[in-house]
Amino acid sequence: MEENTGTSSTKLLVIIGAVFGGVLLLTTIFFFIFSDDEEIDPQLVTIDEFIKEKAIWELNGDAVEGSAVAITLRLPNMNIKQVENAVERADQSVRQVDADIKKIWNSLGDDTGDLENSLRNLQEELSGMSDIYEHTEVIAGQIAVDDASGKSGAVQSAVVRLLSTRDGYIRDINLMQENIDKVLNVLNDAKNQNASVGGVTQAIEELEVANTRLFEEGRSLLRTLFAFEYVYNQHRKAGDDGERIDVFYIALQDYLYDKIIVKHSQDNFYRKKGKFDNVVAETKERLGSLDEVVALQQKREMKLNEYNKLSEHLGALNELYGNAGVSITADNFTSMDFVTDDEWEYSISEENAHTPLVVVYRVEGTPLSSGVVVAKASYNLSFENEDGDQLILPGKLENEVSAQ
Repeated sequence: MEENTGTSSTKLLVIIGAVFGGVLLLTTIFFFIFSDDEEIDPQLVTIDEFIKEKAIWELNGDAVEGSAVAITLRLPNMNIKQVENAVERADQSVRQVDADIKKIWNSLGDDTGDLENSLRNLQEELSGMSDIYEHTEVIAGQIAVDDASGKSGAVQSAVVRLLSTRDGYIRDINLMQENIDKVLNVLNDAKNQNASVGGVTQAIEELEVANTRLFEEGRSLLRTLFAFEYVYNQHRKAGDDGERIDVFYIALQDYLYDKIIVKHSQDNFYRKKGKFDNVVAETKERLGSLDEVVALQQKREMKLNEYNKLSEHLGALNELYGNAGVSITADNFTSMDFVTDDEWEYSISEENAHTPLVVVYRVEGTPLSSGVVVAKASYNLSFENEDGDQLILPGKLENEVSAQ
């Protein structure tokens, strides 16, 4: 009796085991046949994680229900040869910009110190140029507009004109000082790669204008001083009521001033003008191309930044493939496909497939449903391990798009 019971139990266990094993076998077969996920070779897991970490999804358009938007997927460029070539090109670009900058600096002269000293010498001379005529009663402040009250209109007019002309001349002296400072500052900034494009040219142009205005106003002040001296001296005579001022005589004095006094008596003032003109001309000639240096320095910064990013990406790929013990055999991502749980209509366009850092795909014309929509992308990459075996990386990415 006990023997029959033991036999029955054994048969039951065999039946249960067979049924359970069959179910497990069918489940395994179903999983491999119907599962969306393909198995990733252990050697390629870190590569797959790298791609997922670097991938960037972008939504170009408003995520509004029923709207057609473009979804952009930027994947890291995995083709190590393309990245190596890009690094080499970027390095050559930086070297070329360096050579161009050096060429311009050489054309400016190895040392601009002599020009800087000349500009500073002008500043020293400017500080003593407010007195440009030997008779300086008005300039010294001993005669003001109020002093002309009660005198003739000729004197009042002469005083007002003289003081306003001198004020303009003093402003031009100060402006010239400021513009020399600007030129010296932009020269220093250009040396230290801190200048902005256009700053040098603008500073030199302002210096030219200030220099021209300074000496035009200075000449006008000399003429005004001479005219005032005559008018005022006529009125300083005892009993002079101002009616005897000879306008024709003043005009004659102006003529003599132009032809004789300016030419002979005021040579020092015009020697200064010649000196100033020469320094300004030298500044323009030697520093006029500095804006090109500034533009090249900014270009170098951009190229160097590009080179650093490419080098960093190349280093990451080398480390990635070295640790995995594989080399890539695909040009880049292949068998690219976009799928979604919703019935989207789209076309895939590939942009800049061989850019140094990223490979860009766009999904065009995608009507969005309300709520959260999941955008999915799948791709393949082929590798070869150290034994020469072909390894396929079936990658998958997902991104949620929330439509309103």
